[in-house]
Amino acid sequence: MELTGSRALASGTLNEINLSAIVCQMTANAALFSLISSLE
Repeated sequence: MELTGSRALASGTLNEINLSAIVCQMTANAALFSLISSLE
């Protein structure tokens, strides 16, 4: 029973990390895009 709980917890943490990574990536892409736009 405990093992399943730990696994679910680890899985949830990984999902949060992935979500954070996606948000960071989107923010970086948006910043890069606005930088390129301002150069033109």
